[in-house]
Amino acid sequence: MISARTLQSLEAAFTQALQQTLVLSAADSLQIRPGKPGCAAPADARKLLALTLSAGSFRIITLFEFRLDAATRAHFAGPSSPAQDGNADQRLADALAEFVNLVCGTANRLISSDSRRTGMSTPCALESSCLSHLHRLQPEQTLVLNARIGEALQFDIVLGICLSKGTSLDFDIAPAAQEEMVGGELELF
Repeated sequence: MISARTLQSLEAAFTQALQQTLVLSAADSLQIRPGKPGCAAPADARKLLALTLSAGSFRIITLFEFRLDAATRAHFAGPSSPAQDGNADQRLADALAEFVNLVCGTANRLISSDSRRTGMSTPCALESSCLSHLHRLQPEQTLVLNARIGEALQFDIVLGICLSKGTSLDFDIAPAAQEEMVGGELELF
């Protein structure tokens, strides 16, 4: 069983992580809402990236689904010149993977504690159709966040929360941890 406060804490952690990593200027208006998975773009116009946060008793499969449209390219990869167009897709893929890594790393630090250490995988690109197979991993709970900057940039984050047999998940992010996080930091293992 996953408690309601745990779900609220996870939503708060990812919301805070998005606020710290997605907003590039004061003019960016960020909206994050609970929602349903699946952006309206055709499969070949979407990019799905996966990253896993895990501890001994739980695993959070984090799926980011991006639209491969002009707004996404402009925000994450920046403007491209005709000479760089051959590398535009690779620059976007790298920028999206780095963004996913930053968001999950920030959220990971927020949900980790002395008694609950979580590890994190590296981002992995998947076919967009893989999102429809998340249920096969048998998550105890699925949480979906729709993120939007301005009117154009939109993407979804799907959290599949899996528990080890016979365990429950009940935690809250300490208020001090929410206030102390001001930016990302490099962690060496």
